[in-house]
Amino acid sequence: MIHNSISNQMPGPFPLLKELNFSHNWNNKLDCNSFSTVRIRNDNKYQLLDLFRVYLKREVYPQNVDFAIARLQSITHFYLHKVTPGITFIDANLPVIDFIQLITKMYKNKGINFHKQQMSFLVFQYLTPEETKEVIRFD
Repeated sequence: MIHNSISNQMPGPFPLLKELNFSHNWNNKLDCNSFSTVRIRNDNKYQLLDLFRVYLKREVYPQNVDFAIARLQSITHFYLHKVTPGITFIDANLPVIDFIQLITKMYKNKGINFHKQQMSFLVFQYLTPEETKEVIRFD
């Protein structure tokens, strides 16, 4: 199922930039123009077209640009036991069984029942430098 919604932005020149934190750059995906991540479903945080500042190990990423912003372009919800090889290989370059083990290990102390809790496959695209300037209104 694809979740469709329009982003909410604060009034004024600066839109609300959310944070997107990564502990590992699986498959070097953060170095591409578009990248994915699998997260616990959170409809309040992840809404189509919302803008995010990307962090890797609590550091701004990518580090080779002054200011990069990623836009959430696609959301697909699923249950972990129904994850597809397409998602697991694109997201982390892992077979399904290894991916499921990775996710359950990452959330092991959260008390999550993955048979009831949906996950979200999120696809982001970095804004171009021109789009970024428009968003943050550089003069």
